[in-house]
Amino acid sequence: MGIHWRTRILGPNVLALAWAAWDQSPWKQRAKPDQPADPVVVIGGREAAYLDSPIEGTEDDPLYQTVRWGLSEYQFHLPNGSYQVKLQFSEVAYEENGRRVFDVKLQDQTVLENLDIFAKAGKNHALDFVFDKVQVDNGRLAVEFVAKTEYPCISAIAVEGMGISRRINCSGPAYQDYQADVQPKDDVRFMPVDDFYRDWARQQFGQVAAEPVAKIFARIDGRLPEPATWIDGPGGIIPNPQPWADVEKQYGFVTELEHLEALVIGAASRERFGYWLNTLRYMKAMAKTGCLAGQLHQIMEKIKAQPEAETKRTIAETEALPVRLALVSSWGEMMGYLLATVTNASELGTIMNVEARSLPTLMCRHDAALEELLEKPLPAGAKPGKTYQGPARMIVPTRRTCLASGEDLALKVMVLSQGRPKSATLHWRRLGEGPWQTVPLTHEARGVYRVTLPGNDLQDRDFEYYLSAETEDGKTVVYPAAAPQTNQTVVVMPLKQD
Repeated sequence: MGIHWRTRILGPNVLALAWAAWDQSPWKQRAKPDQPADPVVVIGGREAAYLDSPIEGTEDDPLYQTVRWGLSEYQFHLPNGSYQVKLQFSEVAYEENGRRVFDVKLQDQTVLENLDIFAKAGKNHALDFVFDKVQVDNGRLAVEFVAKTEYPCISAIAVEGMGISRRINCSGPAYQDYQADVQPKDDVRFMPVDDFYRDWARQQFGQVAAEPVAKIFARIDGRLPEPATWIDGPGGIIPNPQPWADVEKQYGFVTELEHLEALVIGAASRERFGYWLNTLRYMKAMAKTGCLAGQLHQIMEKIKAQPEAETKRTIAETEALPVRLALVSSWGEMMGYLLATVTNASELGTIMNVEARSLPTLMCRHDAALEELLEKPLPAGAKPGKTYQGPARMIVPTRRTCLASGEDLALKVMVLSQGRPKSATLHWRRLGEGPWQTVPLTHEARGVYRVTLPGNDLQDRDFEYYLSAETEDGKTVVYPAAAPQTNQTVVVMPLKQD
């Protein structure tokens, strides 16, 4: 069924769809029929301002120094008729072809395909497109943005016709005859989510933590920041030129959730809470990593603009290198949180994608130039660590819940720890009956173990099992988290006789 359906993170989504009997139509509506439409509506997106960047090709710099990015649509509610539409763009962040590519549609028709603002105009340069005779037949003029690479962005829109003029300074304040941007409307949900998250949190984390946890999840539902893209797979961290001190404010919900950890009671509930908390911590650390990468890129561009070699070297030593070292530290923190969330094979794939895509392009992008400027290799601390630093835990990438009659239970087990465990063991018994029997796990490589429970030993009876490992420092970790009180159950299915 694909990677999404094997990924734990989408559990609440699947549950919500089940609650709605898989009918998603009531969940997203553009407007209620009994409400008058706003003159201008923007759906989604975030604001960015580069007020210190002069804009070439225009005398109206304030229009092009602000952009709305990551949006999906602007809607203009207008009388039916013919209109002229002017779309105004500027690339204020990137300095390479192909870093931001998107399509634009007017009235469901693609009018700009694979638009790369930098490729057409360069950085900080006005780029306008004018479209005549755009027909409105249903009282609505829609300007849609379709992401291809990174996020779409736009600086301003002007609509003229039928004696009407509507001009929007996208993400900016009022300027001359352009009005200030409107507040974005996410695809508004008119069905409440509070009761859903209360029930979900009660089952996941227990009665005491349910109410405050549910309030946080209901508030961020559909409104999470987006520090990465999903282009050719997960892991495309966005280099963000904004200071981390500003971006960090978007992640206050992570600190709120951390303060609720003490309310979660029981090993299984704590494991589930830890999964979600570390997932959101990972998102926050990813955003910080993106901001440091954007900061490093800005410093390297500053170095390029310097005429004197000694000045270049000084900036590299005093500004670029400290940020590069902070970047690798943030990367380590991010990967630690990601490793804390891994429970299945698809999440292992996320680690592969992050390392394969972001390590060379985000972390190491400027290393060669920086070493040339410093006239020496980067220090050892600039390389990502190779040693696991988190708490010991066990991972079973493929969890079997049923077997055919006579089939062996074959498990691959990963033990994450700072050293090789002293022992690793499978404990099993018939479901709810008798003493535990043990089978030692066989070490294959690094933290990978395997164990097989022969089908003949099971005698076609349902059974339960758990895994344990003793670490170098004498601590015991188990899987599942609440074992041996709550264990993994396996149903043995009889073969159909012909």
